[in-house]
Amino acid sequence: MPSGMTLELLPKLNQSTGYNNIAQTRHWVQGMLSDLTRLDARQSRKLPSMKNLGQFSDQSMPLSVEAQPLSDWLLEQFLQRLAHYQPTQHYQAQINNQSSLQGRLLIKEQLRYNSMQPHKFVCERSVLSQDMLANRLIKSALILLMPLLPRSICTPLLRPWQPLFGLNQRERQRLASIYTQAKQQLSVLPLQKQQLQAAQQLVDLAYWLLQQSNASTGYGIDPTRPNLPQPRLCLLIDMNQAFEQWASQRIASMFQQVSSHYRAFIKPKVSGSMIARVKHAYRYDQIC
Repeated sequence: MPSGMTLELLPKLNQSTGYNNIAQTRHWVQGMLSDLTRLDARQSRKLPSMKNLGQFSDQSMPLSVEAQPLSDWLLEQFLQRLAHYQPTQHYQAQINNQSSLQGRLLIKEQLRYNSMQPHKFVCERSVLSQDMLANRLIKSALILLMPLLPRSICTPLLRPWQPLFGLNQRERQRLASIYTQAKQQLSVLPLQKQQLQAAQQLVDLAYWLLQQSNASTGYGIDPTRPNLPQPRLCLLIDMNQAFEQWASQRIASMFQQVSSHYRAFIKPKVSGSMIARVKHAYRYDQIC
């Protein structure tokens, strides 16, 4: 909060507020969110409002007994993916006017620029470049999280990303379009399936973090003031809806363990207050 106090709102599992119960609640909530993010793409489309919870991969860190605040847990999910990831590269056309011929000679440009300089050549060659929107999106999220990290962690994390620039202000204003283009660039790269999946998941999480950073900071609060305490991530989740989604997945899983013929159908119903209520109907289908 602006005062420097960290405020954490958790569901109340029981009447006690002892530390053990708080840690147990954190552990339970993190487990519920991890279960939700393990849903595959086909299952996710059947559940309402999964676009945010679906940004994380199914390889989340194992939860320790000493459960940490959700903001720290979210930060660790990003760092876990970043630690095992290197910026992707693609071939990019590069045009140079130089004294040696390297690559393809551009006749039209050669006649235009070097008619009086026969010792120089305008040539085009393909070079590997890290200048991709996906990499810049991840770099922007890393810059956003740097104030939350100790220097000993920042230095090795930043090293492979040092040559890259983050998104500029104009690009941040059209973040959704940049995200779509970044995903398209990744989809055409000759990457192995696991590499492509890791890249897409990291881009998804970086996009989600940057989306949250665009939220309003309140009345007259300047987040860039140097006298403010160390910032922390703010993670707001509709626990009622998250629990409904988690319970839906759990109940469907229980039915399918009994018989693969069971199918779960979820019908969202929007009330007058625009809060999604979910009705669940389970039907036994005879499969021929």
